[in-house]
Amino acid sequence: VGDVSSHGMGPALLMSETRACLRTLAQMYSDVGEILSRANQMLSADTHDFHFVTLVLARLDPINRQLVYGSAGQRSYLLRGEGDATILDSTGLPLGVMADSAIPAAEPVQLLPGDILLLLTDGVVEAESACGERFGANRALKVLKKARNQSARQIIEDLRHETEAFCRNQPINDDITIVIVKVLDPPSS
Repeated sequence: VGDVSSHGMGPALLMSETRACLRTLAQMYSDVGEILSRANQMLSADTHDFHFVTLVLARLDPINRQLVYGSAGQRSYLLRGEGDATILDSTGLPLGVMADSAIPAAEPVQLLPGDILLLLTDGVVEAESACGERFGANRALKVLKKARNQSARQIIEDLRHETEAFCRNQPINDDITIVIVKVLDPPSS
């Protein structure tokens, strides 16, 4: 899940290039830190005028129920089954800021039944009300906790609805991407 700074044709082309770069590197490497670090080197040659890319790249191991992620300037969240939220913080600078900057993978995170992974762009947390107040990560997590027993699709719908209601018909000035991963109980034998 990623986002390019600014808006318009230039940033859209940079995101397209980023996607192609990541897809190619993922065919060659399995380590998310290696993929992001190499993508940073490649994209740094094409980023000018203060454009950069924030993103989180995650690899899920469904057998061992582990998450390994690397993040170039973008936060994600893990809501544990008992209701505690953990910030999955950035592991490096955004892509394109410094060509020689490495973006390491975080330590593997063990996932348990009932856990919910929330990946989102800043269009949610930076959405503003009419008086300029931001929606924020805490509101997003509150929606997630309230809707945790719903399907992943319904949680996304609830979060979008709450974001739009918070803005009270104000235009949302940034794109919104939300990914929900729910860890379910193992199938019975």
